[in-house]
Amino acid sequence: AFSSKPISKPYRPTGETVDDVGGLPELKELIAHFTVILEFPHIIRSFGGNIMPGILFSGPPGTGKSMCARVLGNIAASKGIYIRETHCGLLMAPITGGAPNRIADVFKQARKHEQALLIFDEVEAFTRIRGEAQSGIAEEKNDALVEFLSQMDGVAQYLKKGESRLRSIVVLAMTN
Repeated sequence: AFSSKPISKPYRPTGETVDDVGGLPELKELIAHFTVILEFPHIIRSFGGNIMPGILFSGPPGTGKSMCARVLGNIAASKGIYIRETHCGLLMAPITGGAPNRIADVFKQARKHEQALLIFDEVEAFTRIRGEAQSGIAEEKNDALVEFLSQMDGVAQYLKKGESRLRSIVVLAMTN
């Protein structure tokens, strides 16, 4: 069934903080690294470092992937960073042919900003089920996955035409 829920929307900060992340020291460390990347990308680059292109949270439902995304989104929002939240399941509309264009548009909008965080929920929507017959929907999923990966390739640091200052896009993806 087609949803009227927007496919990609501006992020609305929530109340979650790093203190809400339970006894997962590795995750808290990842969030701390992410905060440094958001606050000081120019320092990282001046020492020859690269900005990570993204983070993939994977795990069964209820394991805190969305909460971690909200914590990271809240940190980025507090820094004034452009954030878009995209539900990949909604990209896969019942009418085929548009998902790759919608994915490209999300990245195109992000490239207009010095820093951007793109949150993609349900990235498994881009994958075919093993043994699934080749169909229009399966082909659309494949095209969407190829576009997503193509857009991810090289997004972390890029030069906008006519500029010498690097810009950065970080992608946060979640999957079951």
